[in-house]
Amino acid sequence: MSSLTGDLLLCAILASVLAGLGVGLVIRAGASTGGLDIPPLVLNRTMGISVGAVMLAENVIILVFQLFISRPEQILYGIVQVALTSLTVDWITLSGKKQAQLLIISPLHEEIRSALLNQADVGLSLLQMETGYSRIAQQAVLCAVPPHKLPKVEDLAVGIDPTCFMLVSSVSEVRGRGFSRPR
Repeated sequence: MSSLTGDLLLCAILASVLAGLGVGLVIRAGASTGGLDIPPLVLNRTMGISVGAVMLAENVIILVFQLFISRPEQILYGIVQVALTSLTVDWITLSGKKQAQLLIISPLHEEIRSALLNQADVGLSLLQMETGYSRIAQQAVLCAVPPHKLPKVEDLAVGIDPTCFMLVSSVSEVRGRGFSRPR
């Protein structure tokens, strides 16, 4: 039997990415592998704790017990593997849920609101705010959009007010009407 490589670090990296992909896809489909991923799933649903973080904690505990029977080099490879597996699981389970959040501050907020609702089919909220320097009361537009809609929303806002102040950030999950519930 032949192997691809004798490099243990490369094997640990490849094994962790493949294991993370597999477990992540199972979890993303709403299922379980029936093993040590059940406690992380329960904690994620009840307390909102990351599945990958709990899996990492479980595996580190197992590695601590291995300190007595394994060589230190094997433990270090194990740490690399469980860390990468946990990161990959979180990346897979959250990758389809990421959205872009925009906060648009402009005196032309009403025109921007109308354009986003009618031309980009984006749900939004208006926030009461006050500018910091001039202390002028006005409204700001807050919305969350899928990544593919971000350029259109930015272009609409800047097309209406080229001097608008816009904050764009990535959020890992959005819940509510239009996202986790139908419109």
